[in-house]
Amino acid sequence: MSLIEVPGMQVNNFIQGGVIEAPDMQYISQALQDLPAGIVRAFFPKDGFLKNDAPTLSSSEADTIDVGWGTVVWSGVGILEIDPTTYLDLFQAVPFTNAENTVYYVYADVTSRLFSDVKIEPYSGKPYYTQAFQTFGSGLTIEDISWNGQYLLFTFNNHPTYTNEIALEGRKVRIFVGNQSDVDSNDIPRPYSPIQEVAIQDLTVFNSYLAQTSVPFGQDTPSTNPDDYVANLLGPVITIATETTMGPLIGTVTGSGAGTTPTQFDVTGQRLYDLDALWAQYCQNY
Repeated sequence: MSLIEVPGMQVNNFIQGGVIEAPDMQYISQALQDLPAGIVRAFFPKDGFLKNDAPTLSSSEADTIDVGWGTVVWSGVGILEIDPTTYLDLFQAVPFTNAENTVYYVYADVTSRLFSDVKIEPYSGKPYYTQAFQTFGSGLTIEDISWNGQYLLFTFNNHPTYTNEIALEGRKVRIFVGNQSDVDSNDIPRPYSPIQEVAIQDLTVFNSYLAQTSVPFGQDTPSTNPDDYVANLLGPVITIATETTMGPLIGTVTGSGAGTTPTQFDVTGQRLYDLDALWAQYCQNY
């Protein structure tokens, strides 16, 4: 699931034994996932999906959507495969408001830099975050934090980046101690706890925009300053906003009413990249 910019396979790896051969779709799809960000940007100037591996939308439960298998391209960032068979918690039974006759737009946006583990520095004995990655989701703005001696309560804005009210009820958010600007500049913050489950927590949103924990990230006196934490929504972004900086668009779902299973989906708005055309371009240029 993680997306990391790695040197990986170069474009000229499509040349086998000095003879240019057209590889099968599975091979070229995997090769593209290994390309550095600069080459990804050259081949894919805008966010989109691979034409022969585009995700689908459906629903199998009330007030939820399912995102099917696909390969997403984030221009200038990298390529990541949506794998709903492995990451069911991100792509299957994703809750949303499901107001009747309301059109919701589903995006495959990318999170800010996240961490998935904590280790101890041998020379200092202090914990530090490891295994940096990005994945499907979006940064969340924390509006307010309170501590009542038992629970640390987070209040998020009504939706990441937008003013459109979309409840995050039931969605997973990843939170860790740190400052977003430091994370963006690769100045990695330090956790208070050496225990991964304490330092990095995936919380479930309740009451539309709230999340809480009784384990205050290893802090003796928990900070209530929103700038001291980084929060990201995990999984697809679902919004009623028609113009966004999110991308790419997976499709739309029309709400069928609370307590019902939606049946109207549309993926015709996807931006698709044709691998056959890319291969023809490669053969011409290389």
